[in-house]
Formats: sequence, structure tokens, C-alpha cells
Amino acid sequence: MRISYVLPEYYAGPSGGHHVHYTFAGLLQARGHDVTLFIPQYLVADRSVKGRIAGRIWAARVRLRNRPLFPFFALHPDVGVRLVPDLGPRSLPRADAVIATSWRTAELLRHLPADRGRKHYIVYDYEIWMTAPAPLRARIGGTFTDAFRIVATSEVGRQMIRSCGTEPADLIACGTDAVAFGCDVAPEQRAPLTFAFPSRPEDFKGTADAVAAAVALRAVYGDRLAVTSFGYEQVAMPAWVRWSGRPSQAELRRLYNSNAVFVTPSHYEGWGLPAVESMVCGCALVTADNGGCRDYARDEATALVVPPRQPARLAEAIDRLLRDDALRLRLAHAGQQEARRFNWDVAGARLERLLTALGPA
Repeated sequence: MRISYVLPEYYAGPSGGHHVHYTFAGLLQARGHDVTLFIPQYLVADRSVKGRIAGRIWAARVRLRNRPLFPFFALHPDVGVRLVPDLGPRSLPRADAVIATSWRTAELLRHLPADRGRKHYIVYDYEIWMTAPAPLRARIGGTFTDAFRIVATSEVGRQMIRSCGTEPADLIACGTDAVAFGCDVAPEQRAPLTFAFPSRPEDFKGTADAVAAAVALRAVYGDRLAVTSFGYEQVAMPAWVRWSGRPSQAELRRLYNSNAVFVTPSHYEGWGLPAVESMVCGCALVTADNGGCRDYARDEATALVVPPRQPARLAEAIDRLLRDDALRLRLAHAGQQEARRFNWDVAGARLERLLTALGPA
């Protein structure tokens, strides 16, 4: 099949959502399909001469400034990448299937001519939905229509789509990369007074909650406590929090393996890729109940789950694992087994079945 996989924008940094779509594109390519990523400069067309020239200049600059084009992800080498001026019919060729990857792309792709491919939509916008003002939420909900065969990527995502009156064609959970991530240091061998968390500037990502919890625990343990954070943009936090910047996958694997506990403070997550990666790598997980985590984080069974926006409860849960090795080790091993259930090959096969169910367009 010829598959057009459409992203809303070019982004050079690490991103869970982009990671998911790059992975799906590579899986479909590896299964024998002809997959091309389409990345627009603008969503809406500017068909003037000036606009067309500007689009070519933009594409050339992006490729010149970013070598490799996706520095934090090893994209399948046979997946095509086209930097296009917009997502109009002139930018997207005839294909057997076209895949929207966000509400912004779905708004436009639902109007594509039929010969551009049967329309599919992988929904990963839960956190945007939950934080959006009413008018924007209405626009997002308006993309959940029968113009697409819709794929939910988590149970909470499926509930979101159903609340708009549409039944997803399938729920295909994200996976974990068994090659890129794994347990190199047994949980029993890790320094117990260590934890890490991702940081983002958006309020709903809960970075301030994680920092407040770290400060409270630092008052108890002093400099025996080692705290690490990472993200695409540095957020203000105490100097004693080790900042790891934008780690590559190999660096991220080392980070997970050098910490006993991993903390996800987000108020909302469509799924939560770093949390599951950390579990595969042997961390005991503490997470806020952000929605997406419910697919893999069961309180006291595979993780400790606390209400969002409550840094004191977050600190209490982390402290339990810092003090109680038996609990930490039990959750680390149980979480590792749980995370292994999420397999990219299985996810890729299910997506392929959905795309090919009706045959070529």
C-alpha cells in the first residue's frame, strides 16, 4: 500500500507524540508498505508565487540545519520524508491510505479528494482536549467523525472519542522499544535515594509539583538524595537537581537505569511514553493519575498512583519507595512485567490490519 502519514508540523526535539508516529510509520514500512511522512510548513495553503518560493526555502533550511532530520529518533531508512508547503490536495499525492495524526491535520484531511487514500486518524490529543477552552474543544471534537477510521491509543482516549458520539475502529496502545530500552542494572543494585522526572514548561505537565516534592524530600534526606530531570526545554528548578537536557535514546536508557524511582507528575497524558520506558528499564513508577497511565499503572500493584496537582501526596509516595526497599523492588519488577505487554510489533500489525481491511482505495 501507498500510505501518506501526515504530521502537523516539523519538530526537531524529543516528543512522545512524534515518537509514536515515527514508530508507526517505520513499522508499516518494515511490513512492506510504501510510507511517506508529510510535514507542512503551514497547515493552510498559500498558493501565491511568494508563498511557493517561501515553502521551498523553508524546506531547504530545515534539511540544512537539522542533520539528521530527526536527531532524537532513528527513523526507518526507507520511510520517505517530504517537507511540503501545506496540507492541500496539491501537496499530497494519490495513495491507498492517508493518516491524520492530530486534530489540526484531521480538520484538513477530511476534505481531501477520495483518490488521496482512505482516511484514518490516530488520536493522541487527550491532554490538549483536557486543557482546551470550550471553542477549541468543540473543534477537536468535530474531527471525530465517520470521515475517518479512528484509532484510539489509550482507554481514556477511547472514552474521549466516545463522548463526542463516535466509536473508534480500534484501540491500539503504544508500545515499548525492546531494543532501545531495557534493564541493564537490576533494581536491587540501584542506589535507593535516586529518582528522575521529565520536565516541561506547560502547567499541566506538573513539573512544579515534581519540584515541590523534590524540595520537600531534600529537606528530609539532604544531599544523600539524587534527583535528575530532563526535557526539551530547561525549567527553573533548584541547582541540586541534575539537568540532563535532551537525552538521546541511549542516554535516556542510561538515565532510567541509574535511578531507582521514576516520577510522572503530569495532570493529563494521552498515554505517557517515558513512564512505560522507565518501567521497562526497571524503575519503580510513581505517577499522578493523568488518564493515560491507567492502562499500565495500577496503584500498589504496578506503580504508586496519586491524585494530580497534589505535590505533598507525590512526595509521600516517592518517600515510601525511598524508605521501603521491599515495596520498591516489588513494584519495579511488577511494573517491568506490565510494561512488556505493550509491544510495538503487535501494535504495528493491528494498525496494518485496520489499514488493509477494506483493501486499496
